[in-house]
Amino acid sequence: MNRHPNLTCFLLIAVFAWALPAHAALVFWDNDAGDNDFTNPLNWNGDVYPASGDYGVIQNNSYANISTAAANISRLYVGADQGGALDPPLAKGTGTLNVLTGGSLTTASTWYIGEGTANEGIVNVTGGSLTTGAFGLGYGSGSTGTLNVSAGGAYATGGYLYVGRNTGAYGVLNLSDGSVTTPASSEVRIGYEPSANGTVNQSGGTFTAGTHLRLGIGASSVGVFNQTGGTLSSGGAVYAGLANGAFGYYRLAAGEFTGTGLSPGASSGGVGVIEQEAGTVMNISSYGIRVGSGTSGIGLFNQKGGTINCDRVLWAGGGSGAWGQIELSGTTTVISTEYVSVARNASTKGYLNLNTGGVLTAPYMNNLATTGEGVFTFHGGTLKPNASTADPADPATHFTRWGSAPGGIFIGAEGGAIDTDGYDIVISAPLQAMTGHGVSSITLQSGGSGYQGSPVVQITGGSGKGATAVATVSGGVVTGVTVTNPGTGYAEDDVLSATLVGGGASANASVIDITLAPNADDGGLRKQGLGTLTLAGANTYTGLTDVQAGTLAVTGSLGGDVALQSDAVLMGTGSIANLLGADESTVAPGTSIGTLLVSGNATLSGVLDIEYDSGTGAIDVLGVTGQLDLSGGTLQFADIAPAAIALAENAYVFATYGELVGENPTVAMETVPTGYFVEFAYGGNSIALVAIPEPSIGALLIGLLGTIMVASRRR
Repeated sequence: MNRHPNLTCFLLIAVFAWALPAHAALVFWDNDAGDNDFTNPLNWNGDVYPASGDYGVIQNNSYANISTAAANISRLYVGADQGGALDPPLAKGTGTLNVLTGGSLTTASTWYIGEGTANEGIVNVTGGSLTTGAFGLGYGSGSTGTLNVSAGGAYATGGYLYVGRNTGAYGVLNLSDGSVTTPASSEVRIGYEPSANGTVNQSGGTFTAGTHLRLGIGASSVGVFNQTGGTLSSGGAVYAGLANGAFGYYRLAAGEFTGTGLSPGASSGGVGVIEQEAGTVMNISSYGIRVGSGTSGIGLFNQKGGTINCDRVLWAGGGSGAWGQIELSGTTTVISTEYVSVARNASTKGYLNLNTGGVLTAPYMNNLATTGEGVFTFHGGTLKPNASTADPADPATHFTRWGSAPGGIFIGAEGGAIDTDGYDIVISAPLQAMTGHGVSSITLQSGGSGYQGSPVVQITGGSGKGATAVATVSGGVVTGVTVTNPGTGYAEDDVLSATLVGGGASANASVIDITLAPNADDGGLRKQGLGTLTLAGANTYTGLTDVQAGTLAVTGSLGGDVALQSDAVLMGTGSIANLLGADESTVAPGTSIGTLLVSGNATLSGVLDIEYDSGTGAIDVLGVTGQLDLSGGTLQFADIAPAAIALAENAYVFATYGELVGENPTVAMETVPTGYFVEFAYGGNSIALVAIPEPSIGALLIGLLGTIMVASRRR
């Protein structure tokens, strides 16, 4: 009989425990030495510094400082309720770690900052260096985790960086100087689980994300990135609003961003907003800018100024059933051979407003909506191509590829500009006037509270299309709603609704009134830059088309007047209202040989350039219904036949008019076909090349008799 059963059991337990692998121990900070020195063993429970495989816990309303190289441990909990017996008992649930200048710490495992219920953890990297495994700010419901990097401090994570990790938690990262870095394979996730809330504030320094930044990932979560300085670089894209009810927001107010793309409204039911201020730069590569990219996603990209260099696409409304709005008031260049899409899918609603100060450069634009709508509107901005139309006869290669899809291209009261910049492009979609009524103002009933970013304003209802607006937020309150496009075709008695979605508010703002008013006349179009702009559609805008440089070819129709500045050229086979050509401008009817019609009056002080084909007998025609004034101008001709031959007809009409006024132009006689002269009142209301009549036999005899008589007298 064993008289020592307890000893036997103890030995068995000891041997078994020795045979098992060692487990990490929780070592609690107690600051018994009172010097707040993280590396001092006396400040840890049991007076032993955590071993390399242990987890340190700072949770007792105290703080720890690292000012030298601290020995590695496995993990740290800061402001995280891990329990444990402390001697003497100290308050749990809060804690602060300060990594000071000269201090450094490296750990391999995940950190938990602000875990448990209603706890708070703060990590300050102030001039020192901190390297961890994955890092979570805000792990517990009602708990807050904060990371502050300043004074040249450097923080690097070996895994994902979570800001607002778990349901009901709040995470904050503040970078004012120094650096924050994640590895190439790891994302930055801000507002990760349902109802989590995360905010990054970067006022300086360098933030480097190895891959994507995801803002607002879980249902009803909020993820915000406010950049007011410094450099943000991402090996991936910024995705904002990735779940039903989630809100993601990125604001670049100062500094620079470089990444593969921007994607606000990136998933079903998610709301994403990205805003850019003046003086900033965005460099976008392989993904491009896709607003409302996810199925049923809601996205807004509001460029208030600055510069964007985009290697790929720019989409206003990308995913099926999505809603995407783009406001451009800065310089945006789609560098590659890809495109701008206003409504990328059949059921997408896409809206792009090119505002005053905005310059959009792209190889072409399209609209693929069938049940949705795509509306592009000039509000004072400039559109530029960076490629020529491949085949003017093929609409599939034209600069605008709209077809009969809902929506259209419109010119607002501020007008717009197209700078061909040395390229030759064809716009076959009609440039339209904004008709009927539009939204003139939106009045708030309540500004709400707790807004963490700008919400999206969605205007619905009525018989028109295209109305858009943006909200202004200050101090967490919506202070106003600005109409960015009144829309077109609304009836005076239409009832519209405006809903503010997203923003991460604690109480949503609401609208009490939408006012409609007759749309103002359009501001016309400015044609700028060398190269040729061909307007091939039935254009309904009525404002002035001011050709400031290069060539305008009208092969469709214009409802308004055309003014040609010096060195500018008008050609085409279509029709315009009135025409005014300045000194040294050129009017050349046709695109080869053809007729250009002016339904009103034409005053040409420059060159009227008429081409003819001596092989076929065809000749250009300028047809003017009203008054034609060529005073001070020059008339010249050119034969485009491959092999010139003598003209055969008695007359070739090249201009018609209702009334010819003023003085006749100078005729470049060296260009007039041999044997012809210019008759300015041919047939009563035409200008023509008329053959010089051959002398009759009688005239020849009289001339001969006169010669003989003169000779006789001389004898």
